[in-house]
Amino acid sequence: MADKYDIVIIGSGPGGYVAAIRAAQLGDRVALIEKDLIGGTCLNRGCIPTKAILASMEVYEISKRASEFGIEGNNPTINWTKVQERKDKIVTKLRKGVEYLLKKNNVDVIFGEGIVKEPGRIEILNPKPALPAGRSEVLTRNIIIATGSKPYNPFGFGITSDEALNLKEIPKEITIIGGGAIGCEFAQIFNSAGSKVTLIEAMPNLLPNMDEELGKALEQIFKKKGIDVQTNTKFQPDAKPARPAGGRVGSLLVAIGRKYEKIEPMSGVHIVGDISGKQQLAHLASRQGLVTVENIHGIKSSVNYNAVPSCVYTNPEIASVGQTEAELATQKVLVRISKFPIRALAKAQIMGELDGFIKIISDSSTDKILGVHIIGPQATNIISEAAIVIENGLKTESIINTIHSHPTLTEGVIEAAEGIFGKSIHI
Repeated sequence: MADKYDIVIIGSGPGGYVAAIRAAQLGDRVALIEKDLIGGTCLNRGCIPTKAILASMEVYEISKRASEFGIEGNNPTINWTKVQERKDKIVTKLRKGVEYLLKKNNVDVIFGEGIVKEPGRIEILNPKPALPAGRSEVLTRNIIIATGSKPYNPFGFGITSDEALNLKEIPKEITIIGGGAIGCEFAQIFNSAGSKVTLIEAMPNLLPNMDEELGKALEQIFKKKGIDVQTNTKFQPDAKPARPAGGRVGSLLVAIGRKYEKIEPMSGVHIVGDISGKQQLAHLASRQGLVTVENIHGIKSSVNYNAVPSCVYTNPEIASVGQTEAELATQKVLVRISKFPIRALAKAQIMGELDGFIKIISDSSTDKILGVHIIGPQATNIISEAAIVIENGLKTESIINTIHSHPTLTEGVIEAAEGIFGKSIHI
């Protein structure tokens, strides 16, 4: 007889494992089915390893500028093997942490491929450890599918982000197809590491899904760094780059998006994460997982898709939440717009990070903040303040009347809010 659960979750990424833990906290008997590694793409082949390498490159870039801060010494070099070892160590530690949390919350983890045969019945292919004799399926009242996505490469050659994270050496030259978040982050990595980087984007701007000004600003910064940015350019497969001489590693990285298997939910089956067709973001998947479990339990919970922050971990960082200027223009919403330059902040001068701005868009009639878009140091941290504002439908006065500590980068948010009324102090 098959095991019976309250909830079975297929996929242990940030949508799946978070849902599993919340379900267990609410008293459910929970099983989590995973055919690969606990933590999914984000932890093992996406967010975490990418940001770990970016952190190493940031330290390297800062060390090269040490003399600006009065620190003198020998020029640093990159030990790529140690960069990779540090990345792997971080991933392993975090994965073990998630495994511990699942065990602590009494979630049954089954390694294998889960196939939904019908509502309430899941067949498990190649289960590890093997299920009790004669059993190949589990029964459940509710199913959550959180199987994520994979890199999309229609060309049949080149590497994807999966392979790029594990290169054994730094490429002498690399062409990156796709100027979205993934392509831009790898352009940052390899440019910092000393590669000759060409970044190709078919749309007029980098980061085409974000506010136009962010992509334009990043393009100029990238060009100053020596990256050959080619926007409005469609990659021609017959122009396949040759492998660099001397046996160097592959020279083409395809970062044009991720694909997922479309699933038509049946009764009692819920989908979260990338396969939901919404933004492909780990933090959104986690929120969807929590909301789904809570709704199953009759707890009123929802996702505000207009308040989901998007982050790009280039240098400078980029973050955005709410609507863009172009979207609001299309909707014919009358708005006020304010931009505050990062270089006007004392903290930015202290850090020696001067590029970028904080942009706030508000409704001209209600003063409600509709969008916040940032390019600058620690933008991915600062954006959380803006996300709270938009989630709660607050006005610019909610920021203006809140005292921000000094000196900090978040002071730029209050200055940008004051700029809506032409009252910024420091410009």
